[in-house]
Amino acid sequence: PTVVGLRTWARGVPASKEAKPIQMGLRTWARGVLARKAASKEVTPIGVGGTIPDVEVLEVLPDGSSRTVPTSALFSGKHVLVGLPGAFTPTCSDAHVPGFVKALPAFASLSTNVTFVTSNDRYVLAAWRESLAACTGANVAGVCMLSDADSEFSLALGLVDDFGPELGVRTARFALYIEDSIVRYAAVDEGTVALDATSAESVLKAIAPNSQRSGGMAMPRSPTLRSPGP
Repeated sequence: PTVVGLRTWARGVPASKEAKPIQMGLRTWARGVLARKAASKEVTPIGVGGTIPDVEVLEVLPDGSSRTVPTSALFSGKHVLVGLPGAFTPTCSDAHVPGFVKALPAFASLSTNVTFVTSNDRYVLAAWRESLAACTGANVAGVCMLSDADSEFSLALGLVDDFGPELGVRTARFALYIEDSIVRYAAVDEGTVALDATSAESVLKAIAPNSQRSGGMAMPRSPTLRSPGP
């Protein structure tokens, strides 16, 4: 709580020119402590029944611009939030994102939006969107991409991982099915290569077929947090 409070203060309190370096240093230190705790599993990740934390993130728009939005405004209705370790990384670019893009009509038939979040800045995400469109030939303009460059949102979810010297501490590979900011299904794949519980196919199976229906929408019978091995 002390570290979280200090980081919040360092983000929100206006600082003089002289005090700003100290404020930024405290923010960076607090972020590092929280990241290490989350990556070492000292922080419990959000699970079924949890509420999406209200954090400001950057939404990267199709034209490359961005806007700051509170997560409380993003997750009303039905959503799948997909966490990605990094733009342009092999599994994310070759399988994870293309799988969800291909499955967008299936999610749309369930009135479910798909949102991606990763610990990259908005410029990288804008370039990645263009690259994905060029390489896959798919229309990714309608895909919501969130830049969580300082991992604040991922840390608040407790869903960061330490990928070693290659990538460092950043957003984990995860998938959350959310209804009105409440998590109804959660899955995690460890590492940068494994893609199983968080794939589009796995998420669709969890939220649609062979399940109890409520209001016409398929819901998993007993959703749990799945953490497959590497």
